[in-house]
Amino acid sequence: MRQSVQLMRIWGIPIGFNSSWYLIFALVTWTLAVGYMPEAYPGFSTAVYWVLALATSALFFGSVIFHELAHAYVALRHHISVRRITLFIFGGVAEMEKEAESPRQEFLIAAAGPIASLLAAGFFFLLYQLDQQFDWLAAPTEYLIRINLLLAAFNLIPGFPLDGGRILRAVVWSYTDYRRATKTAAFSGQLFAYILMGVGIFLMIAGDFFNGLWLVFIGWFLNTSAIAQGTQATIKYALDQASVEQLMQPNWADVDGNLPISRLVDEFILPGGPRYYFVQRNGFDVAPSPHPAGMLTLTDISLLQRDRWPYTPARGVMVDWDELITIEPDLSLTQALQLMDQNNVNQLPVLRDGHLVGVLTRKNLLHYIRMETETA
Repeated sequence: MRQSVQLMRIWGIPIGFNSSWYLIFALVTWTLAVGYMPEAYPGFSTAVYWVLALATSALFFGSVIFHELAHAYVALRHHISVRRITLFIFGGVAEMEKEAESPRQEFLIAAAGPIASLLAAGFFFLLYQLDQQFDWLAAPTEYLIRINLLLAAFNLIPGFPLDGGRILRAVVWSYTDYRRATKTAAFSGQLFAYILMGVGIFLMIAGDFFNGLWLVFIGWFLNTSAIAQGTQATIKYALDQASVEQLMQPNWADVDGNLPISRLVDEFILPGGPRYYFVQRNGFDVAPSPHPAGMLTLTDISLLQRDRWPYTPARGVMVDWDELITIEPDLSLTQALQLMDQNNVNQLPVLRDGHLVGVLTRKNLLHYIRMETETA
């Protein structure tokens, strides 16, 4: 999803399309040019049908962007950052930095998309009242009324990963808890996906192979997404319930700041040592210092040219203590993981009253997530 071509920025949000979008754009354009347009509005040349089809497809995907921007706008109003909006084969998605913090937030963000699609349908309906006497204008607007109504209706189906699934989660969440609400929405999404695949198989057997295959494909995608959403909820719940103190490593490795990188690699890292070290200011203290000079990771070493390893001391490659991202023991694992992702780090020193008491690593977090997923 992240490998996309950027089109523009709105409110600072990158808007682009995934490579799979080419397929659906071409399919919609072809269907309009050889199917819908000639049947609904006969009498034009082939070239005119293709021009109208291209313009209609562009406006349709503009409607999808409008739908996703509605989600993004409400999310921003609730102080939830939006990483990007991406068009792909099944429509669009607004990727947010974090989940909604309350059922009300979830409901408002989810409902914004279908409401936007209904508004778009209303806009094209008004436009159709003005241009219906001109077939070359009426053809696109009539189609855009229908497709936006369909987009709103489809997204209101109560199951993940659709907007209706998030609305369902918000309602169930208001009466129970986030985890149970997400499982309910995920199950509903899977149920709908199986129904969709069943209808698709029936159509394929009945002779409508293309439409049946398309429904099976959409059902498969929805089922996969619903399972992923349920798993994500299990992980989020587990991370929310645990604190950094429960998972941090209370012991760590120290190295002399004067130790050459070549010796650090040969004598400590290669024999199976850890991937990070705290660098002491003046050799080793009797006990680990609450304020070491800095921290050195395998990533930092990899950025240094190998022929400089014998001549570069550990303190020459380390990240200074004042530049490190540190956390408190009572922070939730969800917040800690967000800090890791935002700052692109794999280890976070843990401080209590300004003293180093442990280290939380991404490796420990991933192991914890795997265990929670397997035992859920």
